[in-house]
Amino acid sequence: MSGSSSSPEAAATAGTPGDPVTAFLAWLHVEKNFSPATVRAYAADLDQFARFCAGEAPGDARAAKPPRPPLDPAKITLRTVRGFLAALSGQGLKTSSLGRKLATLRSFFGS
Repeated sequence: MSGSSSSPEAAATAGTPGDPVTAFLAWLHVEKNFSPATVRAYAADLDQFARFCAGEAPGDARAAKPPRPPLDPAKITLRTVRGFLAALSGQGLKTSSLGRKLATLRSFFGS
């Protein structure tokens, strides 16, 4: 996520009003009381996934980039998620990191 602040509040408000990712990150911080580091990790995972859904190759989730593309949960399929994880696996991402990204997506999509 871009910007100079790395607080969960900044991560949660980096999207547009009504954005489901922004609402989800705010919920993690306020309602679930997740640590700032966990909220940042979830934000980076969702940013990386949104970029993949927009046609970008998955790269380093921590690299500075322009604002996250919109992510419409209604348009995401199991095939999309599998493709994302396969692309990351093909880049040599560790199984533990893939597991965390999958946990982020499961939490976001409510499954």
